[in-house]
Amino acid sequence: MHIYTRQQVKLHKNIYIWYLNTFFAFSAYVLPIWLIFNSEVLGFTYTQSILLGITPYAVSSFLEIPTGSWADRFGRLIVYRSGTLIYTVSLASYILFESFTILLIFQLLGALGYAMQSGTLQALIHDSLPTNNKKEIYDHVQSRKMIVFFGSRTITVFVGGLLFAIDPKLPFIVATVSSLVGLIVSLFFTEIRLQKPRSKNNITHIAQTIRKMWSLVNIRVFVFLLFLMQFTMESVFVFLQPAFISEGISSKEIGIVYALISVTSALGAAYSTRIIRKYGNFGSLTLMICLSTASILLLSIIGDGLGIYAALLPISFGFGLLVVTTSGYIQKYISSSHQSTALSTSSMITHSGFLVGTLLVGVMLDNAGLSGAYAYIVAINVAALPIFILAYKKFK
Repeated sequence: MHIYTRQQVKLHKNIYIWYLNTFFAFSAYVLPIWLIFNSEVLGFTYTQSILLGITPYAVSSFLEIPTGSWADRFGRLIVYRSGTLIYTVSLASYILFESFTILLIFQLLGALGYAMQSGTLQALIHDSLPTNNKKEIYDHVQSRKMIVFFGSRTITVFVGGLLFAIDPKLPFIVATVSSLVGLIVSLFFTEIRLQKPRSKNNITHIAQTIRKMWSLVNIRVFVFLLFLMQFTMESVFVFLQPAFISEGISSKEIGIVYALISVTSALGAAYSTRIIRKYGNFGSLTLMICLSTASILLLSIIGDGLGIYAALLPISFGFGLLVVTTSGYIQKYISSSHQSTALSTSSMITHSGFLVGTLLVGVMLDNAGLSGAYAYIVAINVAALPIFILAYKKFK
């Protein structure tokens, strides 16, 4: 029987607290009904509804680099806990207000909170692992964390759909409480710092990290592919809720479909380490874009009623691979003292792809309808596929 030292127990504890924190802090009660709530209950247009989501997302993306630097310099936990509290307040705004302007202001506040959460715990957990075989152990731990993440989503999206049928604001109330529980759980983490940044200046620290990332060709290409992945894959998911509405699918049924999607994504996360070992990180990204393209093409064949779920099986499995493929690869090449900043930089660029792709889907939905939006999504997925294949051949 292995006897752990006091420090090893603390490191071991961080991993399990991470799993528990993930379950509560990143629940998805509002995910299946968010666009429907904005458009059907509050009366916003699709463009307004999507702007309400992507404007703070855009702000969050640009804040991720400085907040990642704060985490590297001042401590991951103080930044994460503060961010979770701010984000919880922004969730609660949907319970209290119905004005587009007021909600946008609170979502912008939430953008700061989300940016402060991004990348902080991944860096903390990476530093909490033993030095031997750190990359392999981290991928394994990250894979399990993503199973918990999608397990949480499976339960909460299903419950969110049921709650919405009772009262449209109930999913936001329960999501706010869940986020507060996640904040309480985060109080039990132990701060671990293997290296401290040499620079005392925030701008200098950010510049050093970006220079390091830019100097590595594989990292440059990898981050660009992540941008493209978000641009294509997330466009499919944004398209879903209007498609569900047009098919007459109820909020309860939407909750069931999203739960099934999360189960499939959990399977992707469970198999992620095996796929990465066999095909590498670039091969995993190429597989994801293939799965995304397959799903969008299948939607035109079997995308009626709940058959939409069957069409979404490939992209849902691929989505489960995404996080494990992303963070472990970047951390392999970036030192501990710069990891939060590097992950936040990657996240900012990646999320920019989501922002542009999502906004374009909203514009297409308002101006060209479902058929026009669908044609656009097919085009971008098919166009992206050869780029991923070329990158895989070069860096496999």
